[in-house]
Amino acid sequence: YLHNLEKRVLQNADQILVVGKLMKEEFSAIAPDARIEIISNGYDSKIDNNVVLDEKFSILHVGSINADRNHESFYKAIERLLKDNEELKDFLEIRFIGKTDSSARDNIQKYKLDAFFKFIPYIPYNQISRVQQSAHLLYLPLNNTPNAKGILTGKFFEYLAAKRPILAQGPLDGDVADILKETHAGSIVDFNDEKALYEKIASQFLK
Repeated sequence: YLHNLEKRVLQNADQILVVGKLMKEEFSAIAPDARIEIISNGYDSKIDNNVVLDEKFSILHVGSINADRNHESFYKAIERLLKDNEELKDFLEIRFIGKTDSSARDNIQKYKLDAFFKFIPYIPYNQISRVQQSAHLLYLPLNNTPNAKGILTGKFFEYLAAKRPILAQGPLDGDVADILKETHAGSIVDFNDEKALYEKIASQFLK
């Protein structure tokens, strides 16, 4: 019933607006004659050209880390990096701003990374832009769910505005991957690709 109702809405609407390419493709498959246009999410922030990078090598995530965004490969890659690069132990700081699920905290303890993580429950929105601009690497874990290819969060576009390298985890053929490739704003690795994570983070630290 719901599928039929969705199809009727798509067929009878004068105009349909979606936020990403994959969503347009999915709706077009249901209603080929529907008028569908993409207007993506965006951002409303000013770039401060006077922002100085953090003294430590900082990896930043802004927003909630729920169970679906908790990818164990990330923590495994960090653990290996610290073992292979002794000097990194004095410079690494990973900041999670927002709610962090217990599953992520469990991984941090499992791989003995507590000393390198800093949890900040909340920062006012008008301060987020400056914090993002000062980070060395912006971490963007997508939800490991069936709709992951079409996920385009507002946070992703704020990351783009910060003009700092983005490291995303998610489908390599999704909307985020396409935009990162188009803008040269960063890279994306698969949810379970510990090796690629290791290489991407190491390349930023060794610059």
